[in-house]
Amino acid sequence: MCTSLTLQTLNEHVLLARTMDFPVKAAWKPVLINQPSYVTALSGTRPIKYPYIGGGRTEGTDNILVADGVNTQGLSCAELMFPLKAHYLDDPVNDKLNLTPQDFLPWVLGEHASLDEVKEDLDNIVIIGK
Repeated sequence: MCTSLTLQTLNEHVLLARTMDFPVKAAWKPVLINQPSYVTALSGTRPIKYPYIGGGRTEGTDNILVADGVNTQGLSCAELMFPLKAHYLDDPVNDKLNLTPQDFLPWVLGEHASLDEVKEDLDNIVIIGK
């Protein structure tokens, strides 16, 4: 199980820390995601409005896997693993943006400027466990 914490400084900077408690099979490194779009596993090509940097790996422009990151607007996100606790849908849902768990972080950071924007957009997506 992964853990994370945030801390707000006296001058209102927010710090994010986490543990990565899942096996990583490939080398992870700092990655800059600044291309105009990315490809999701289930919903095709999506725009990247806000470039971001994170820890992860890329394989060309089609395969982005990032476990933590922060975008140009200051929005940060971390992918945490909760075995036996996280539940995903089995099949895509019509009229929703269908994302895999691995596509969620690029969707958050690449397409949103703030937490309020993410909250407003959450009803438009579903997470599919594929």
